[in-house]
Amino acid sequence: MPQVSVVMPVYNSELYLAEAIESILAQTCTDFEFIIVDDGSTDRSYDIASAFEQHDHRVRCMKLGRNTGSSAARNRGLQAASSEYVAFMDADDVSVPSRLKKQIALLEQPGIDVVSCSSHLYNHDLTQKLANRLAPPDHPNIVFNFFTGNRILYGGLMIARRGLLLKISGWNEQKLYGEEIDMFCRLLRHRVRFANVPEILYIQRAHQSNKSSNPIPIAARQRHEWHRQGLRMLWDDVSFSTLSRFSRFRRGDKLSWQERRAAKRDMRRIVKRIID
Repeated sequence: MPQVSVVMPVYNSELYLAEAIESILAQTCTDFEFIIVDDGSTDRSYDIASAFEQHDHRVRCMKLGRNTGSSAARNRGLQAASSEYVAFMDADDVSVPSRLKKQIALLEQPGIDVVSCSSHLYNHDLTQKLANRLAPPDHPNIVFNFFTGNRILYGGLMIARRGLLLKISGWNEQKLYGEEIDMFCRLLRHRVRFANVPEILYIQRAHQSNKSSNPIPIAARQRHEWHRQGLRMLWDDVSFSTLSRFSRFRRGDKLSWQERRAAKRDMRRIVKRIID
């Protein structure tokens, strides 16, 4: 049995796919199986992936008959995986060579169930850095950042125990967007503990065909709603004023005494719901 299964959903990614695959094959951790799930691509994606399969026994390609979405494709790969650990990878991104080794080392520490890492966001051809996405290292800070509106889980950066993901029925296939927030909340409901490798181990690529390229105002507004929907799984209802206070609190903005009191009240309600 390989030490880790890497699952990559692919949909019309021919421009970037070879570089993404090569970044996994170049990992310093070499004991892995690489499951590439073509999600009904209409370009050359499956041919590109198949060429790697012919030359490296660790690569296994699956082809779905129609486009079902990244969550469904990830679940097909999760079901086919044979390792105790499952890592995910997006077909237009790049993993740093030490990514798997360092994430597995952290995942093997007692009490850790899901591991991610920090990343850089670059433009389509990786010539311009757009943002640093620095992930908080430990569980309390990860949960705090999530509740205060900071997105801290990206599907392509995650590695977790396969049994845990199967226990919660994998990714929510009804969610075409906001699926990572949904995943985080369902894991949190199962008392899962998170950790992040405090290093840049992943390069995310923004281009016209992926979610990172959405106009900022639209993306921010939509993320706000996804965040609210996710929190409702842990809390009966969450108002936009509550989320706004949490976000301002995380940024260090000055709040009135009424807002501070309201934010503390709401935070106590959330903490009680998590630990009860």
